[in-house]
Amino acid sequence: MTRILRSNLEGNLHHAGARGIGQRPLFEQASDYQLFEKIMKKHLVAMHPDVILLSYCLMTNHLHYLLRGLVEALSRFMKATQQEYVQTFNRIRGRKGTLFEGRFWSRPCGSHEDLMKTIYYIDQNPVVGGLTGDVGDYAWGSAGAYLHGWETMPLARDQLQRILEPTMASGMDFAAAYRSCFGQPMDPRDHDDLTQIYRRTRIWRKYDLEELDYCSPEQHMEMEERAFLADGMKMLERRLLLPSEVEDFFTRSMCLGELKGFQASRKDPEATGVQLLRIAVLRDACGLTRKAIAECIGISPARVWRRLQKHRSWMETDRAYAVCVERAMADLLARSANRVPGV
Repeated sequence: MTRILRSNLEGNLHHAGARGIGQRPLFEQASDYQLFEKIMKKHLVAMHPDVILLSYCLMTNHLHYLLRGLVEALSRFMKATQQEYVQTFNRIRGRKGTLFEGRFWSRPCGSHEDLMKTIYYIDQNPVVGGLTGDVGDYAWGSAGAYLHGWETMPLARDQLQRILEPTMASGMDFAAAYRSCFGQPMDPRDHDDLTQIYRRTRIWRKYDLEELDYCSPEQHMEMEERAFLADGMKMLERRLLLPSEVEDFFTRSMCLGELKGFQASRKDPEATGVQLLRIAVLRDACGLTRKAIAECIGISPARVWRRLQKHRSWMETDRAYAVCVERAMADLLARSANRVPGV
């Protein structure tokens, strides 16, 4: 099948996205969203200024971007991001095959009105989808970053501010202008109408889904449920935990006695179940990198990686360990009332 050439328009602003094959969830748990954001950030930094991100939203089984750049650079960014995510996702789970339904889709934004509607549409996806009641409370998108000043992603705030300037009243700050333009709930019917318009104007080559059966209907339903629970403000709160809160929890917690009996390796006698859980919490609840975890607890990044691998293996094969970890995580989140105002 001949590919349709993507088009460039003046300004090089593109609404782009991708979705899971056969509506398959792309993100099964909070750490998947964090992984994808980490990969996004890596490639955005590497490709700046050829690709600039103005807006994005990660949903359960699809994702949206508003990007500035020529289509050639856009294609390199999308390909690199999706390939790295799929490879890591598959390696963690021991699976093979694709996650995304063919190539990504894209369409150029041809006017200021189209641009404003597109940002509004992207931000309102989780609200219309029932994942949150307010765009600023959604964990996995740019709206919260713009409204609260978080620096989770290299966003083109200066460019978006110039776009909003014609609508900003005298003395109005950026966050207030942003909420005024994009923060009010969208009528689901208007959202559906825009979806139909965007589907007609985007360029996307599709695969034959019948040849790509990835799991049973029961597995599909289970993954959708897990992915749905990984959305929203609760997950945002989880990744805003301070490392000091985690250390305080491990110092005074009484629920970890069952984990002390788990020994990871004779070569690493300090790698008890408690130590494995500590590293996993610092990664998943605080969003720390392996290097940052290594500095925090005083071991090498390579040893952190090995312990994370062991933690993942035990979570999949040892039900007793998994139950203890779930109990400890629930206790940690229940006790940790203090949050930082950004990440």
